[in-house]
Amino acid sequence: MGVRVTAEFRAAIVQIIASPGSKLGILIMTISMYQASVPSLIRSLNNLVAILEKGAAHAEVRKIDPTILINSRLYLDMFPLVRQVQIASDIARKGVARLAGLEAPTIEDDETSFPQLIARLGKTTAYLETLTPLS
Repeated sequence: MGVRVTAEFRAAIVQIIASPGSKLGILIMTISMYQASVPSLIRSLNNLVAILEKGAAHAEVRKIDPTILINSRLYLDMFPLVRQVQIASDIARKGVARLAGLEAPTIEDDETSFPQLIARLGKTTAYLETLTPLS
């Protein structure tokens, strides 16, 4: 599985960059959609897992009910933490699947604890790791 870029699209980009008078003509660099998205998304999701683990540890040490933190908002017009994690997972999974022309696996939005949110991010990361760049 991988992200497909047509030869016509690549040729058009090279033509624009290499056109007469273009100052970018000497700095042509190719980067795939895979390279631009998947490694960065995996790193971000792993960072989010670390943040959630710290939140769970904080709740345990301070004897705070974890559902209070999971359902908290930093500001009134924000989604609660649980919904923000679900959105981050959905954007990573569905965005990359769309770039690759694939159907993203479905994950239900039913998490109610830190371990469930961490598991959701683990599933998303595992899916992203199944994708490979086209050569």
